Amino acid sequence: MTEREALIVLNTIGLGNQRIKTLIEHFGSAKEVLALERSRIDLQRKELAKIVAKISAFPANDFLAKETSLIEKHNVEVISYYDKKYPISLSKIADAPIILYVKGDSGRLNDLSIALVGSRRASIYGLSSAEKFAGELSKYGFTIVSGMA
Repeated sequence: MTEREALIVLNTIGLGNQRIKTLIEHFGSAKEVLALERSRIDLQRKELAKIVAKISAFPANDFLAKETSLIEKHNVEVISYYDKKYPISLSKIADAPIILYVKGDSGRLNDLSIALVGSRRASIYGLSSAEKFAGELSKYGFTIVSGMA
């Protein structure tokens, strides 16, 4: 498993961006964090023991095979918090995402951008309005950012 793949897995487990960064800083890499075993953890440290249990229970290989297939199928670029391409302005926020999935020109991530935020259960009107706004704004040079919830 590569470091990027380990980051994708950690991102999915649900530990939180700041906790992932702290674990990587402490253990040296995302791969090392995923390799943690209960036997190596002092059980007095209950929070870390819970994290290791969560990591151990996650079907990382199955998930990664499916995720990699989707990434390739949809021609998505994966950028981690540690990559040079990671947007400078985003890296400055306290809980910056550890992984970004980029569809389109990742070279524009530091350009003028606007986020479109909406409902997980958007109406047909809402979806069509968002598409129209995104299309018009992109014509004026905005990079459109969306969480794709």
